[in-house]
Amino acid sequence: MRPIVPQTIKALVAAGLAACAVSLPVAAETVEEFYKGKQLTLVIGFNTGGGFDTYGRLVARHIGRHIPGQPVVVVKNQPGAGSIIAANSLYSIGPKDGTAIGLIAESAPLDPLYGLVKTGYDPLKFNWLGSVDRSTSVCIIWNTSKTQTAKDLFERETVIGTAGTSTIVFPLALNSVLGMRMKLVTGYSGTAGLMLALERGEIEGMCGPVYDAVKARHPAWLANKQVRIVIEVGGEKSSELGDVPFALDLAKSEDDRKVLDLIVGATVMGRPFLMPPDVPADRLAAVRAAFEATMKDAKLLAEAEKLNIQVNPITGEQIERYVKAAYATPPAIIARARAIVESTGVAK
Repeated sequence: MRPIVPQTIKALVAAGLAACAVSLPVAAETVEEFYKGKQLTLVIGFNTGGGFDTYGRLVARHIGRHIPGQPVVVVKNQPGAGSIIAANSLYSIGPKDGTAIGLIAESAPLDPLYGLVKTGYDPLKFNWLGSVDRSTSVCIIWNTSKTQTAKDLFERETVIGTAGTSTIVFPLALNSVLGMRMKLVTGYSGTAGLMLALERGEIEGMCGPVYDAVKARHPAWLANKQVRIVIEVGGEKSSELGDVPFALDLAKSEDDRKVLDLIVGATVMGRPFLMPPDVPADRLAAVRAAFEATMKDAKLLAEAEKLNIQVNPITGEQIERYVKAAYATPPAIIARARAIVESTGVAK
């Protein structure tokens, strides 16, 4: 027998090690390993300067500390079509590896339900993270207007500015279901544009999820009674607004209440944060936990207080339950709500 030379021994050992390497499972990448050194993008479906942008950037400044690996969080504004453009992008084009988060309108999950605008997403497949606060929707009227009460909205034509989506749909729903007489002026850019128009005297008021933006950017308006909140519009009454009339309580029938609730009830979702479908389960769980931890973060709470932002969070699971319930609404109620939304022209 020929002796095995050292070089042959080395070759055999190397081959054996290679075989072992092939047969051994590769250790899975941990969530911390994935996010370390990464950039996480928060896509906000609205312009800068408004309420959604304020909330989105607040979360962006703090959530990274609570995600394993502490990725850098950057903000990208992608406005258009009431945040449908951003929702479509996140659903179909954006990365699904856990490096993208979105912030969209509370109306966007219902758009596919009505079927009046072209959407490319299924709200039941989004991964909902939660919301900083339940959005407070109201009709705010400038102090010089002759309209100063909810009763006045029934009795005189009041010029209301709109900036798309809820600021059009909500007042038109109040007109259609309750019989109010608001005259809408369209074309303003976001809540910031509406507030400027209100200050200039171009409009008498605005309706929709605008209360938090006014409180954050113009607290003196409320403190000095430059504006009056004449009615609250939403799915749940806010204890913060005291005895301000609640729109759902003014419905004349149970079906009317259900129609109005379907249209304006989405305010319970506040400003919903989400992730696209198909995000790996461990990363989704980590970001959901990070979002909830961020809502309790002392630094975020201190900054929110300075910004006059209320932190009263809801979880992703709560939003998911609401969306499922909305899609289980009886067809007759959906049809009435659809007709109202269609009449606003938002779907065109």
